[in-house]
Amino acid sequence: MYEITTEQLEKIVTSIDPSYSSPVAIPLTGGYSSHVFRLSCHSSEGQMDFALRIPKLEVLKLLPNVVSTEFRLLETLTASGIQVPLAVFLDTSLKTLPDPFMVVGWVEGQTIFQPEDSFVFVKHLARILSKIHQIDKTKHDVSFLPQITDDLYRESIVREKEMDDSIRESEIRNVLKQDWPFQYRNDSVLLHGDYWPGNVMWNGDRPTVIDWVDSAVGEPLEDVGNARMELLWVLGPEMVDAFTQEYQSQNPTLDYRGLPYWDLMASLRAAFKIRKWADGNDKREQEMRTWHKQFVDAAMEKIKTSG
Repeated sequence: MYEITTEQLEKIVTSIDPSYSSPVAIPLTGGYSSHVFRLSCHSSEGQMDFALRIPKLEVLKLLPNVVSTEFRLLETLTASGIQVPLAVFLDTSLKTLPDPFMVVGWVEGQTIFQPEDSFVFVKHLARILSKIHQIDKTKHDVSFLPQITDDLYRESIVREKEMDDSIRESEIRNVLKQDWPFQYRNDSVLLHGDYWPGNVMWNGDRPTVIDWVDSAVGEPLEDVGNARMELLWVLGPEMVDAFTQEYQSQNPTLDYRGLPYWDLMASLRAAFKIRKWADGNDKREQEMRTWHKQFVDAAMEKIKTSG
């Protein structure tokens, strides 16, 4: 557990507003990339709540500027009309805490995995992702984000490492290598990088998109493929189709012929992770492996018949 002293907390909240006092930080679970705390303090208007986010060491080693990049992106997204946590305070000086950190507005709400109406839910998710992808890069600068070039995509396909052949990783990579570079392309857009129901908070019918650590600029179907795989595990194949159809209706000019390849790219994210994602539950793990196989089989069949 990341330790923060009362003195450090007081320095953080007074940096936000000198009138803030009596800070309390409650650690939250579930943050894979960051240590996350609910930060509460007193003000003249009553209790104020924020989220304090401190990137984990393994993330900082790979992305040393991750905090300032995400903070700047949140500012850009707010200006573009995307509902995200409000960027409140950034500190990369290492003078208050030994690591860079940021404070963002507290988001009331919850993630939804069992919606009352799955069709309405996935269509809403598709429209949110469409709005992200349709951000005008000439009006809202995202050039500070990682640019995923053809070379970087190629490296992610061909890199040498231990293969998880319980998900047919070698076979999947061989198919992708054989057909790289993919024949069908779209112009690069702002990518969320990990878009799925767990990264959308709902307060009634008001969504807030969170966790922008993996954001980049690249092929829009990368986000779509990942969302499709995640939705398969959460809601099943019918909802995957409904999500895809709604996204396509919102983005009719994109070329979707390459989607099976991006489905396969998304499927690689599960390598050596399914057991962890299933929280050690044997039944859930077997279900996830079955759905993953169906997802890969469907993509392989589409590639085969289109060839």
